[in-house]
Amino acid sequence: MGRTIIFTGKGGVGKTTCAAATALQCAKIGKKTLVMSSDPVQALSDCLDVELGVREPKEISKNLFGLQIELEKEIDEHYGVVRNFLTRLFQSRGIEEAVASEMVALPGLDELFSILKISEFIGRFEIIVLDTAPTGHTFRLLSFPQVFSMFGKYLLRIQRGIMRIFEPLRERTEQVVRTPIPDELFFAQMEGLMERVNQMRDLLIESTMTTVRIVTNLEKMPILESERALTFMNLYGLTVDGLCVNKVIPETINDPYFKKWKETQQEYIQRLETTFYPLKIFKIYLKEEEVIGLKLLEQVASDMYGKKGDPSEIYSHDKPFTIDTDIDGNVIMKINLPFAKKGETKIRKRGEELVIEIGEYKRILLLPKIAQNMKIGGARFEGKKLIITFIRKNKNP
Repeated sequence: MGRTIIFTGKGGVGKTTCAAATALQCAKIGKKTLVMSSDPVQALSDCLDVELGVREPKEISKNLFGLQIELEKEIDEHYGVVRNFLTRLFQSRGIEEAVASEMVALPGLDELFSILKISEFIGRFEIIVLDTAPTGHTFRLLSFPQVFSMFGKYLLRIQRGIMRIFEPLRERTEQVVRTPIPDELFFAQMEGLMERVNQMRDLLIESTMTTVRIVTNLEKMPILESERALTFMNLYGLTVDGLCVNKVIPETINDPYFKKWKETQQEYIQRLETTFYPLKIFKIYLKEEEVIGLKLLEQVASDMYGKKGDPSEIYSHDKPFTIDTDIDGNVIMKINLPFAKKGETKIRKRGEELVIEIGEYKRILLLPKIAQNMKIGGARFEGKKLIITFIRKNKNP
């Protein structure tokens, strides 16, 4: 499987610049590389100062190809039938068309199809760099345990089997009950959507070749956002292997105007090196002009990786989740949550699932079989890790 690097970060911190520079460096060291974006404002195209391919990747320079994902086309192809049916269903209940259209626009769908587009090109490129920001909505899709998808697919098969029997009467029945009735295409697309959620889980979580890099600036709000992003991604099991710190003022600048800025930036850098340790930190220095075009992107890449460095290196192999057993047969789950706070973290077992809530974030995990018949014996923070112990139900904590 090819190497995939996903860049995320708060708007305006330089995420697109870092993604483009990383892809360019990969291409320069001889690796066939594709850089992709789903941003409708085409920031990646502007940054590279070239037109990107739309239906097929377009060659930008030797070994470097670019693609602008047509999200509306992807959504229409993989969700259009379901969307149209649900819109008609809501309209039949007296809801206005504009409101019904908003109701069926599933949160996270844009990012879902952006990420899934990667799978079409994995065999064709050594490196794929995705310039998109996974959101909370996208990873809530990931939080559904596999058992939910299996149940959903099983239920859909039963329903589509029944509907196939009544298909000859479907149109007449719709007229009588004045309510749309799903057809074969609807069920097929629903099953496909469930399969795609599982594909996204496999690509982002199960694959050892996919990592995320967070981009930030040396300012309070972007740093706080980066802390939340790292906690969030660890909670959902993604491997973050780098923090890219953009617009660092070079030491060579001695103008008194920048004195306070440099002091503040130095304080923030020390904070990041402590709180994000042992995460790899890449520094990108403030340039004299706006970073547009391959020449300036080469300078950014040199800041990040050195002139001959390999951006496709995986800088962290530590998985956010580990599950093991101790000598007493208890199951020990460890989750790396460096910025989670004790009072904001809630855990509970619900049947075969574990529900973890950190502030506004929630993940539902399907527990391994060995822990499904156990109860939570205790939970504690140890350093940056949340440690949850599962014990036999007839055993006191």
